[in-house]
Amino acid sequence: VIGGGDSFLAREGKMTDMKRQDGQIEQLRHRCDLLEKEKDQVADELAYAVTLHKKLVGETQNLPLIIAEAAALKKRLAVALEILGAKEEELDDLRHTIASMKEIYQKELASKTG
Repeated sequence: VIGGGDSFLAREGKMTDMKRQDGQIEQLRHRCDLLEKEKDQVADELAYAVTLHKKLVGETQNLPLIIAEAAALKKRLAVALEILGAKEEELDDLRHTIASMKEIYQKELASKTG
């Protein structure tokens, strides 16, 4: 009877161990599922980052051209402003000349009519 009791306790112990191991396996499966989902999220984020990186690299390749165009436009603007300033001076001179001529003609007209 004693030998049979030991066998029963051994079986009970093994059953308890198996239940504990089954619980651990279930926890590990759950953890595995969570890690799989996290891996998928990280893969999606990586794909997005790679796509964004390629886009930004493409844009930066155009940057030297854009900078050169901006510098050329800046030079053209400076020349245009210089020409505009010269034309404004010419216009002022012409206005003064016209005003002087108008005054001379008015005086001549006044002297001939008066």
